[in-house]
Amino acid sequence: KKQAQIEVEKQMMMKAQSERKAEARKAKKDANAKKQAQKQFKKQMMKAQTKHRNEQKAEARKAKKEADAKKQSEKYAEKQMLKWQRYHRKEQKAEAKRAKKEDR
Repeated sequence: KKQAQIEVEKQMMMKAQSERKAEARKAKKDANAKKQAQKQFKKQMMKAQTKHRNEQKAEARKAKKEADAKKQSEKYAEKQMLKWQRYHRKEQKAEAKRAKKEDR
C-alpha cells in the first residue's frame, strides 16, 4: 500500500513538473513572439520614416530645380531684352544719321 502511494505521489510530482515545463516553454514562446512583433513594428516605423525623409528630399530637389529653371528663364529674357534694346538704339542712330543726311 505504501509503495502504491509513493508511486502515485511520484507520478503527481512528475505531472506537476511536466506542467511547469510546459508553462515555461509557453511563456518563453510568448515572450519571443512579443519581441518579434516589437522588432517588426520598429522596422516598419524606420521604413516609414526613411520613406518620408526621401519624399521630403525629392520635393526639395524638385522645388530647387523649378526655382533654378525660373531663374534661368528670367535671366534669358533679360538678356534678350538687352539685346533688343541695343539693336533698337543702333537702328535709331542709323535712322537719325539717314535723316540728317537727307536734310543736307
